[in-house]
Amino acid sequence: MANNPRNNANKKLKHHQNQDSDDFDSNPEAWATLDKNFKQVQSVLDRHRMLIQQVNDNHQSKNPNNNGHHKEG
Repeated sequence: MANNPRNNANKKLKHHQNQDSDDFDSNPEAWATLDKNFKQVQSVLDRHRMLIQQVNDNHQSKNPNNNGHHKEG
């Protein structure tokens, strides 16, 4: 039981995961890129949220002057 292949594979996997994590932690350029990309994605999601709210507002509004156009925010 001391030389269980499954335990050895798990140890190797954990070592590999820790090594990858250490490589990423010590790479400020990777963190900067990741941060920039997350900010871009968040910006798109915020814009979509605003557009969805405008569509919902227009749907709920029974104003004949609406003409199906989005409200400008």
